[in-house]
Amino acid sequence: MRHCLIIAFLLVIVMTSCNRNNDVAENVHALPEIYPDYRGVTVPWNIAPLNFCMTDDEYSSMEVRVKGALKGEMICEGDYADFDIDEWHRLLNDNKGGKVNVSVSAEKNGKWTTFLPFDIYISAIPINEWGITYRLVAPGYEIYGKQGIFQRCLSDFSESAIYQTTEVTGTCVNCHTPNATNPDDFVMHI
Repeated sequence: MRHCLIIAFLLVIVMTSCNRNNDVAENVHALPEIYPDYRGVTVPWNIAPLNFCMTDDEYSSMEVRVKGALKGEMICEGDYADFDIDEWHRLLNDNKGGKVNVSVSAEKNGKWTTFLPFDIYISAIPINEWGITYRLVAPGYEIYGKQGIFQRCLSDFSESAIYQTTEVTGTCVNCHTPNATNPDDFVMHI
């Protein structure tokens, strides 16, 4: 029995020494410097997760809490804020027309700092499925090769080709634009 108590005591010590305690973090009266900067923005409720990192590379770890004004909360830990897409969509959907509050604590040189929280406002108006088109060219591009016009979904980061030069040998694809911002009528130079 005595050995069991000693083992239980040692187990509790080991478990508590591995957990970070936010109570010992230094509170600063400044917003976190993050990249990209999402502080105070308004986003559609179905936007892909707004992942971010600290602008100061000396911060090696973060804890980010996102709490809905109406409902829900999620926590993300790691070297940058990389939110689970399903949890993110659920939280934003539950807070349409409201906001979420983001609290950031970050570790630098073994010391934790807790920054002032900031809000992200959630529009009740969704975005369309596809939101960005771009020309994708490999770095160091010098001759015709594999390139193309791609589109990216703003809800889940998925990407698909509109046109790739591999479809017709020896072609180059360049300028592209929708007609008066209507993606149903699209012009590009090949």
